[in-house]
This record gives sequence, structure tokens and C-alpha cells, in this order.
Amino acid sequence: MKKSVKILILCGSVLAALILAAVIVWLVKPVKVSMYGESKIVRLSDATETLKQMYATSKKSTFDVLEEGKSVMQISISTALHPNFDDKLVEDINDDNIIDYYKNLLAEKEVYTWELNKSLKNLRTNLRPINDKRIPSTSAAIVLGKDGFSIQKEVYGNKIRGPILADLMKDSVSKGVLFADIADKEVRKKFNVYPMPRIVADDLEKPLTKANNVYNCDIEYTNGMKFDWKTLKDHLLVKRKTVVFDDSVIDEFVNKLNVKYTSIGSTRSLKIHTGETIEITGGTYGNVMDSGKEKAYLKAAVRKGKTKTERIPECSEKSVYGDGVNDLGDTYIEVNIAEQHLWYYKKGKLLMETDVVTGTRGSHDTPTGVYFMSEKVPGEYLIGDDYKTWVDRWMRLTNSGIGLHDATWRSRFGGTIYTYSGSHGCINLPASFAKALYDEVPICVPVMVYYHPISSTAPKSGTKVEE
Repeated sequence: MKKSVKILILCGSVLAALILAAVIVWLVKPVKVSMYGESKIVRLSDATETLKQMYATSKKSTFDVLEEGKSVMQISISTALHPNFDDKLVEDINDDNIIDYYKNLLAEKEVYTWELNKSLKNLRTNLRPINDKRIPSTSAAIVLGKDGFSIQKEVYGNKIRGPILADLMKDSVSKGVLFADIADKEVRKKFNVYPMPRIVADDLEKPLTKANNVYNCDIEYTNGMKFDWKTLKDHLLVKRKTVVFDDSVIDEFVNKLNVKYTSIGSTRSLKIHTGETIEITGGTYGNVMDSGKEKAYLKAAVRKGKTKTERIPECSEKSVYGDGVNDLGDTYIEVNIAEQHLWYYKKGKLLMETDVVTGTRGSHDTPTGVYFMSEKVPGEYLIGDDYKTWVDRWMRLTNSGIGLHDATWRSRFGGTIYTYSGSHGCINLPASFAKALYDEVPICVPVMVYYHPISSTAPKSGTKVEE
């Protein structure tokens, strides 16, 4: 037999043997499987079972937790993870044709995925002794001190969060890596095991300003009432990231303020010429507070942290004299019906006085109360149902026609004339006095009209008692 024929036969035999071997290998389908770095070559049909056995014998495999390169703790991987074996992956490999199979002949075949344990109780137990020595993270907070509100800054702690550490372990172990540095910047971008403060100082700048504006708001009124922190503190609620102010306190405060400042027709305590203090009700002089505008002012004051002293509230009607509390001031006319006498005080000093005749008692009583001189006319007819009388000086007190004027038809004033021959309600003055008063007294000056018998021990009529 020729040599060339022998070579051909040999080559054919080798090729046939290789083909037969390849077919036998493909039919058996050995695969390379691995877990925790350990690898085995087994039949494909045995791959899943082999991996389960490998996992069962390597449950003590540990994951090394590093922090800035130093080992913090070693955790048994089985405390957080378990492999999820998937027979479908085996079927997919088994369905490969011979060409696809040989392309990946010695590639590692992972027929499982790592899953987190449903309960991480064991992992938390392992972390507890480490976390007990670590600092917890705390959120920033708005706190009240003796000088107002300030921000207590957040604290970045270093306790380790178990669920995030488990996620990091899963990611690492799935890649065949049994360690991770929890302080590494790149690791923290994806798996930050350190709890972060929920609220940081920057979150609280606006609510801090709002809280301090409420704290600093200080409005002091001329009557001594104060709208300040003492009034507002129980109506400010500082929550985690918000500050809530209950402005119903403004309504309550303004209602109380209105009682003090709305004086038209109210009962007043007045110090009269004798130094005695009497109460007088009624009249048309005084203030009417505008509650709506004052509420708006206080709401703005709270928002902006305003301070103000000697505040007189917004009024829809406002007395010309006084300061809002003592709205009579120190320039006024005083008329005592019981004494049939008038006094005019200017800047606290008695300037003029005279006897008068008021309305006839019982039929045309002069109304009591605090009024103001609303009109001055140099000559006027006074017209009633049964009279038409000319006066040289007319000084109106009420819209119904009550006022002060000269009475040239009278030769006497004072005494008891008003009890039987008084006026129709006006206050009659001697002519010369009426002219002098008319020239001296400005429009809007308050006029107090009251009935108060003077005791025998009181100072004589017309004597001003200094306070």
C-alpha cells in the first residue's frame, strides 16, 4: 500500500474520531459552573444540582465590609442573600445547536441569580453591635432660644443601613466580588449605606425667616395693649420643614382692641373740674375703629416682623383731639347741667367759664354725652315748631339742632332757671361770652355734657384740680 494512501486513511480516522468525540461531548454537554469563585465541570443536566450542593457546602462564605480600606465586619452571605436556581436557563443551554454550544464550550454557566432574603433580621442582628457605637444622622431643626429662633444644623452619622448594605452585597456577589468599601465615593453614589438627614439647614431658611418675623413682631398701642410674642407664641406651630401661623389670634386681638378704641356712644370715665371721676354715656364724639384695616395691618406686621410703639389703630371715624386712648385730649368744653355752668379748658388750663341755661327739665332736657363742635355760624335763625329765633353766634353739637348760642333775651343765667324756664335743649350763653367762645374755640373741640350734683366738700365751681 502506498504511503500516501496510508496517510489519507490515518487522517480520515483521526477526523472521524474527532467528529465522534465532538458528537459525544455535545450529547453529554459538559459545562463549567461556579459559585463564590469555585468552579466545576459537570454535565449540563447536573448543573443546577451541583450548584445547590456547592451553595450548601459554602454557606459560611463571608462578605468583607470595608470602610476606607479597613475591614469593619465580615458577614455570612447567607444572612442576606440566597441563590435562585432557574431550570429554564438549563433548558435554554440544552436547546442550543452544536455550533452555538461549542462557541461557549468552556464559558461559566450561571444557572441561578442572587436574591435578597425576605427577612434581613439576621443581618440587622449582626449590624447592631457595630451601629451601637456609631453616630445616628439627625435632621436640621428650627429651635427657639432666648433671642429668637435659630437653625440647629443636621448631623451626618455613620450608622449602617442594613437594607442598603444587602443591596450592595447582592450587586457585588453577582459579579463574583466578596467585598466592598462602603466609604468609597463611587460605591456611595449607588449604594449609600449611611442614613442621610431628611432635612438639612438649607431647607429651613425660609421657614426660619417666617418664625423670626412672628417672634420679632412687636406692636404697642397707645392704651398699653401689646401685640407681641407673648400674644402670638401659642399660635405659631413649627413643624419639621414648615412654620404655620394661626392668624385667628389677630381676629381675637382686634376684637378686644375695638372695645378699647371705639368710643362714640360708649361709657367713659371722665375726670371733671372738681377732680372727681364720673361715668358718662352717649354722644357723637370719639373714635370708630376700622377692624378690617387693623387686621390687615397686623397680618402684614406678622409677615414682616414689624415693630411699632404708640400705635393708634386704623379708624373709620377719628377724634381730632387726644391720642386714641384719652380721645378728649386736654382742650375741651365741660358743661354740668346740675350746676348750670360751663368751663372751657385749653391745653389743660381753665381759660373761660360762665353760668348757662340748659333745656327745660322734664320737657326739653339737654342730652348728655360727649359731643363735638361740628359747625360755627356767625348768625342763624333757630326754628322750631313754635318758635323762630335769631342768634348771633351758633355752635352746633348735634344734627338734631342742639348747640351752644347766645341768648340776648335772658337777663340771668345759672341757678334753677332751667327747671321752669329753660331752653328747647340748647345751651344758652351770655351774649358777650358766646362771642368770645365762638372766636376762641376751634371746630371739632369735644364738649362734655353731664348731670352731676357737686358735694359740699368738693372744690368751688370753676376751680381746676390738677392731677
